[in-house]
Amino acid sequence: MPNALRLAQTGILLHRAWRWWLAETLAMLPARFRAQTLAADLVGDDLIFSAPPSPQAGVKLHIGPENILRRTLRLPIAARFKLQSLLAQDLERQSPLDPAAILFTFRILAIERAAAQLRVSLIMVRRDVVESAISRVEAAGLRPREILLDGEPLRENTLAPRQNTALSRRHRPPLILLALALLLTASDLILRAETQSRIFATLTAQATALDAAAARAQAVRDQLQTLQAQSGFLASQRAAPSLGPILAAITNALPDGTWLYGFDDDGTTIQLQGFSTNAAALVPIFDASPLFRNAAFRAPMTQGPAPGLQQFDLSMTLAAAP
Repeated sequence: MPNALRLAQTGILLHRAWRWWLAETLAMLPARFRAQTLAADLVGDDLIFSAPPSPQAGVKLHIGPENILRRTLRLPIAARFKLQSLLAQDLERQSPLDPAAILFTFRILAIERAAAQLRVSLIMVRRDVVESAISRVEAAGLRPREILLDGEPLRENTLAPRQNTALSRRHRPPLILLALALLLTASDLILRAETQSRIFATLTAQATALDAAAARAQAVRDQLQTLQAQSGFLASQRAAPSLGPILAAITNALPDGTWLYGFDDDGTTIQLQGFSTNAAALVPIFDASPLFRNAAFRAPMTQGPAPGLQQFDLSMTLAAAP
């Protein structure tokens, strides 16, 4: 397994080096091959440009944190090269919204050697928020070139078909850039294929070794199952509430006039972000619930987007089930 971890880390470093080399190469092209690029930040409902817009300029669109929902996940190290598809399949479980109404990207936060796991930040945004921002950029006579969520680019295959078509028709790069991009993409695919092949060979050898020890492991598993039954293993499992009852308890406890836009659960601590007409009442409400304790605001309440609304950031711990 250490060999697999080293190969995965090598693949990550090579991919980052390729992206840096591509950016440096494009920066050396003559100015006539590179269109002007502006940064635009979507803050609430406001679209703020880094400089006065000029006709036909490209726009790098940053979606503000108030429009983003984040979840921190732990995945096996082998998921490194198929994170996009795995996260797309898990959207229904990670978000209360319909997966068709969500666009997402992700960031690898850490590679944990001891547990052979990846710690990944799943970054989500409502599709209509991005579509509205793109429409406003195009209405100003500009070209949306890249969309970023919390600094991470929104990958093309998560965009709606209509948006992909609009981007490709409005921005046709020179043939030299297309040829360079195809060459670099082919090199990247070859590198990834070789890395995956090495990881697969390493894991296959380890699986063969594990199969040889299966007979001895069976006796250990039988003893472990007996000990778990004797020590009340099932009772301890029932004591840990699943995500479904937690979400149901939070939904039932929230008073009228309260909306959530952020939810995070690491198995011990729950964090909620949202708006409320009476945010101060949330602490005693959750403290009175048998599922939660130590409810407290992580930051001072601030004025929300509308009069009478307060923005809050609340955390609490899960209480052990009776």
